[in-house]
Amino acid sequence: VVAWSEWTRASLIEDYGVDPERIHLIPAGVEVPPVRPRAAHAGPLRLLFVARNFEAKGGNDLLAALQGLGGWELDVVTHSTVRPLPGVRVHNGLSPGSPELAELYSMADAAVLPTRGDASPFAVLEAMAAGLPIVATSVGAISEIVIEGTGLLVDPGDVEALHDILARILSDAELCQRLGEAGRARVIERFDAR
Repeated sequence: VVAWSEWTRASLIEDYGVDPERIHLIPAGVEVPPVRPRAAHAGPLRLLFVARNFEAKGGNDLLAALQGLGGWELDVVTHSTVRPLPGVRVHNGLSPGSPELAELYSMADAAVLPTRGDASPFAVLEAMAAGLPIVATSVGAISEIVIEGTGLLVDPGDVEALHDILARILSDAELCQRLGEAGRARVIERFDAR
């Protein structure tokens, strides 16, 4: 039996009674794009949210947390319908691995996934592989992927904490760079599909 995370491995043992000796831990892997230097730029910070289901993956929490903060733009990649808002660009129907999605990762400054339920989201791995700092929730195996120094985690549904972390990201370019570089190094070390 193959498990992608310790979280899944523990569930197989505790919830399904699988013999631990039969379980092999092989983390999910993503393609790591060539490194793209991230230079400081004028204008708002570009945030990226990638999730098929906007509401279930915390999209509404993200919009609420951004209230009162300035200096951001948000690209939302989803299959859901999202109402138009100032500073928010919605991209529907993009496929994983598509050139359009790769371009959005390369243009973003940070990725945000405040999901209320998830296992081991590829969007987090892809963003880290692209060198983006991550803001996510500590659900499923996300805390195994986004360890200290590679991103910032909040509890699901904690809009106030999400607001505070986004304020940090928006005001600290050095923090963004450190988290992005450390996250990319972590993906190369542990989650490179090769």
